[in-house]
Amino acid sequence: MKSYFLRLKIFLKERKKEILLIILAFLIIALAFALGYLTGRDFLEKTPIIINKYSC
Repeated sequence: MKSYFLRLKIFLKERKKEILLIILAFLIIALAFALGYLTGRDFLEKTPIIINKYSC
């Protein structure tokens, strides 16, 4: 069990830049999605189109 944590610690130290890059990319994507959702929400609040049926 101790060797597993040691291998994990070494793995994380060796790939620190890649892990930080993935985290940063995820945060940027989440922020862009949230901003798009908040701005798009205003456009969705339109009144519905009402179609009246007329008899001939």
